[in-house]
Amino acid sequence: MSCQSSFSSGGRSGRAREWQTLILIYPMVLLGVRPGACSLQVLMPEGPGRTRVRRYSLGGAEQKADVEKLEAGRKRLGRIIDEDNAVNDLQQIGARSLLAVAGRLSHLEGSVWHLAEYVRARIAV
Repeated sequence: MSCQSSFSSGGRSGRAREWQTLILIYPMVLLGVRPGACSLQVLMPEGPGRTRVRRYSLGGAEQKADVEKLEAGRKRLGRIIDEDNAVNDLQQIGARSLLAVAGRLSHLEGSVWHLAEYVRARIAV
């Protein structure tokens, strides 16, 4: 599965928006490709309540020299991770609720179910 997105880079006034292509390598790898750089993010479940995330980034010398842009990217990634964790925590609370029942997934959520089944099978003891 692949999608293309654009984002503001670094918050400098007048800086053009950049594009990035995100490629999901099913089920646990996300590859990000943008001009002059790429990143690889690997999710490794360690148990029902713990997942280790490894992130690798490759870029050119001029990108490594742009410290402001690197720091802005780290901050942006930190916010994204915090938001994802908060949503995941709320979903887990809802899933444990006495009112939670299995229901139909939308046509867009089939891959979510497949991924959940894969993870469940891999960490089952």
